[in-house]
Amino acid sequence: MILLKKIINHDFDVFYQMALSYFIELDNDFHPTDKWKSYIRGCLKFSKKANYNFLGVYLEDKLIGFLILETNSINLSNTKRWRLMHFFIEKENRKKGYGSIAFNNLKTILKKNDVKELEIEVLMNNLKAFNFWKNKHSFKAHSQKLRCKVF
Repeated sequence: MILLKKIINHDFDVFYQMALSYFIELDNDFHPTDKWKSYIRGCLKFSKKANYNFLGVYLEDKLIGFLILETNSINLSNTKRWRLMHFFIEKENRKKGYGSIAFNNLKTILKKNDVKELEIEVLMNNLKAFNFWKNKHSFKAHSQKLRCKVF
């Protein structure tokens, strides 16, 4: 059984390693800074702080992933929208349907909170993630985010 719930303190080391793997997967040059470490520690301490919700993805009672939601957003047409900032399932538990089950559990949470839209951002080079959201969960491309380095 896949559950979404607050990450319990004794899972912190697992969560920390998972978060590190996730950020390295996003950027091979990633190195954890003190600010990043503080942010990760804060995920557990303030699992539902201000505008964010940090949830673990559990298979029975084993932490296999996590998600981070930004939960306080209303668009110009006054529609309640949340943003799925990070969604991670450890590599050995991918391709087993656990991500889809976790997302379906998340949809239940969204409905209970009267959220009408969920927004995600997927890196351009992460085709697997893009296809997961687009093909399996009917997300539609809405915009592209562009970035440049300022010297």
